Amino acid sequence: MFERVFVRVYRLPVKLTDGYCFGAGVPITFQNVDWFEAPQDGTRDELISFIKGKRYYSADADFLVLGDHPDFTFQIPKGGQS
Repeated sequence: MFERVFVRVYRLPVKLTDGYCFGAGVPITFQNVDWFEAPQDGTRDELISFIKGKRYYSADADFLVLGDHPDFTFQIPKGGQS
């Protein structure tokens, strides 16, 4: 049996924010586009390929991947590898 990691994928907004927050914070809306379990022994490149094969993926958008394990937390920038 192998360990699995829960992964969430968010599409980032086109514009995040401007200026400083000054301790109060600035609300930003992320679009949750997917969640799934992935094998913990998989590689980041395998996970990126899997995500890029999904219907929601678009090369003109940034995506934030948050996994329950630190190795599965990263950004997929527009059109590129993380």
